[in-house]
Amino acid sequence: MLIDPHKNSPSSDLFNKILKQGVGYIDEAISNKTAENYYLDFKITEEQDYSRKRSLLASDKKNYARCISAFGNGEGGIIVWGIKTGPSAADYASKKKPIAEVSNFASLLEGFTSTLTSPPHPKVVSKIIFQDEEQDLGYVITHVEKSNQRPFQVLNDNEFKYYIRAGSSSKGAPDTFIRGLLGSGPQPDVWIQYLVSP
Repeated sequence: MLIDPHKNSPSSDLFNKILKQGVGYIDEAISNKTAENYYLDFKITEEQDYSRKRSLLASDKKNYARCISAFGNGEGGIIVWGIKTGPSAADYASKKKPIAEVSNFASLLEGFTSTLTSPPHPKVVSKIIFQDEEQDLGYVITHVEKSNQRPFQVLNDNEFKYYIRAGSSSKGAPDTFIRGLLGSGPQPDVWIQYLVSP
């Protein structure tokens, strides 16, 4: 039986936890002032209403591209869209800012995923957590998995940097990091398989 190498990764576990708890996780994160960390980033959208938008707005596209690059070049991570962070050196969840026409926003994220980095990240998934499904109001949880295709370079509005996670922030990658990745060659996926004879 093949063992999924990402099944028990910290980012996968966090993604599954958030999806399972839904709005309860978001309320708890704000109540507890949950801080951003190596695997977790909170974002608000440039505009709260994504009605009739046909493209990601500029700052949302920039933030999305940088997070795909940073989490993809590291151990993976989660973006929670629709949570404002508080004024602190360590950003923490402070206020809900649910997105109107959240289905459209999630669709735009999916549509832009393959255009924002080189190479395109093959394992990025966005799911909606509804605050009010009838009103199409809610949050989007994006999971960027660790990938053996790294390094991922941002391709957005003449920005061609590589990013990494530095604590709770996405920062431009130093030259030594890129050289190390490029010099290491392709990284294989390895699984363990057990066979038992009758």
